[in-house]
Amino acid sequence: MRMCAHGGRSALPSMPGITMWILAIGLAATSCGGSSNSISAARCAGDSRYFAVLDVIYRSQATWAGASDAWAAMQKVLRDAGMAQSLLDACAANAALEQGVMAIRQEGIDAYGVTATPTFIVNGNRVVGNVPLAALTSYFK
Repeated sequence: MRMCAHGGRSALPSMPGITMWILAIGLAATSCGGSSNSISAARCAGDSRYFAVLDVIYRSQATWAGASDAWAAMQKVLRDAGMAQSLLDACAANAALEQGVMAIRQEGIDAYGVTATPTFIVNGNRVVGNVPLAALTSYFK
């Protein structure tokens, strides 16, 4: 399953349940939207913390998104959440990671017609918007 989920406030109501479901059944999930810095930071946090970092990013979006330097403001939020500055610096400097994130984002646009977030691609079906977990799981039946 590919999820293009950087919808911030629009994704918050359903994301915790969807995240726990994805982890419980062992699905692979990749993000294909949002700022490359936010997705890169989540990926650098590692598989076990990926969704937790995305959750912090979503929940704090009002804090950093309107800042004059959004990346600096997001870094502060992530440091407060326990990510080391050295890890954030390494993520931001990792050109291959950013290129990979941007390639996945472009694939979402080109292959699946992703134009909004959150968007979920489940078994080739595009599911757009803040959908309840039950609606998303119905695509697996």
